Amino acid sequence: MIAVDSSVLVRYLVQDEPDQARLATAFFEERLSDRQPGFVSLVVLLEMIWVLRRGYRRPAEDVAEAVAGLLQARQIHLEHRDAIEAALAGDAADLADRIIHELGKKAGCTETVTFDRWFARLDGVSLLEE
Repeated sequence: MIAVDSSVLVRYLVQDEPDQARLATAFFEERLSDRQPGFVSLVVLLEMIWVLRRGYRRPAEDVAEAVAGLLQARQIHLEHRDAIEAALAGDAADLADRIIHELGKKAGCTETVTFDRWFARLDGVSLLEE
């Protein structure tokens, strides 16, 4: 496996910097395979989500679609795939928040606490307040 940084992943998805986009595309489409997959850690995935949502102002639906595409790509290995799949099934909060909540559940946590009112709409997420 070859670990992939979020800068390469974002450049491949966004295709906005011609030289880097060309290199990223060649890497994903020519160098990676079933036998030599790219490893996308959860940190990289969450950073990618943040960059696409905040930096590029991409709609949540587009970002979720990009993550779903990564899940389907045979040449990509995503860390904590099951938590990511479960998070994609939800719709009440930001995808990154849903991944955080799913990882907590996977670790045996009984709830997730937050100051984020939107995130607190999820089942099992509580708003931390007085």
